[in-house]
Amino acid sequence: MLSESKVFPVDPLLTSEENCINAVRNYADVFVLIIGNRYGYKLESGKSITNTEYLTAINKGIPVYTFSLKQMVNILPVWKHNRGGDYSHIVDDNKVFEFLEDVREKRSKWNFEFESAQDILSIFKSQMSILFRSSLNSWLRLGGSKPIYPEDLSAHSLKLLVEKPEAYEYRLFFQMLQDEVEKYHYLKKDCDHAIHIQSGIFLNESKQYLDWQRNKLTQLHESLDVLNKLFTVLAQYMGEPGVPSDIDGLHYVAKRIGDYYANLLNWVFDVRSAFVPEVFHPLKDLVAKLPLLAIQTLEEWPSTSLQKIESSLRALSEGSLKKGSEINLVLKLGFDEEVLNQFKEEINRLSLNLTDFL
Repeated sequence: MLSESKVFPVDPLLTSEENCINAVRNYADVFVLIIGNRYGYKLESGKSITNTEYLTAINKGIPVYTFSLKQMVNILPVWKHNRGGDYSHIVDDNKVFEFLEDVREKRSKWNFEFESAQDILSIFKSQMSILFRSSLNSWLRLGGSKPIYPEDLSAHSLKLLVEKPEAYEYRLFFQMLQDEVEKYHYLKKDCDHAIHIQSGIFLNESKQYLDWQRNKLTQLHESLDVLNKLFTVLAQYMGEPGVPSDIDGLHYVAKRIGDYYANLLNWVFDVRSAFVPEVFHPLKDLVAKLPLLAIQTLEEWPSTSLQKIESSLRALSEGSLKKGSEINLVLKLGFDEEVLNQFKEEINRLSLNLTDFL
């Protein structure tokens, strides 16, 4: 849909650049990138609007087809050996070479070369037929009717569900869990940098603070207990070899673990942001560190498990792993021993009853 078309979706409150990006983000089903010898209008980021639209499409996960003018592909090696040279007789901006290099080499995306518009049309028609055939196969695999799967699956999770590769149920669960954890990426950044969006409560009296802190530690233990229960529930939904798993159940567990991951982050914010008597500042800081190891473990477990599964499947296909071998995807949630020992020492220094806290 051309931006000069009368039916191009426009939000009057947005700038021209924002409308172009918004059109890709909200309306594009397939993205076709054609790189010639003009880089075009640049945004404040230094990237062209076309470059930014392309990155938006990549991030969205839709099919992206890229075409490059053959003349530009031929001159690319010359530019790479002399990046500061004068190529104004070929391009309007040397950044078009950077864009081409990013598409063809850094992102390793399949890139078609063309000399005429007819080349693009011919190639694109063939690719659309392949995409249509793939879509029909997906439709058939899902029973030829409205698919029954969670609506908020990411492109990576949906691909696993549709294609059903080997060990797909395990891969699907960990991919869904990774998607859920990544939803709270900025919340984790806030935690890493000790940034609090909202003010904490004032606990001016010692007893008031100590009672509140005991309650927070009780909440923490309860959260870890619920996480343990969820892993028991996971075993019920994950089918034995040869038995289909309950996909909706796996999705439920992944979402709930993600919710408790966010709860742990918010718990840390609550403790850090509380205003307490100065004598309790070291104790408060140590208490806030208690769940950090569990948070990090939950964050890393999905990706490390996916890597283990993928490497095991490769080893199996190469014959370096025997069929019937087992891989352990263990998750241990607990407190950092060093932090726990410092916490106990601080409790003793304050002459408090440790059993009231642990």
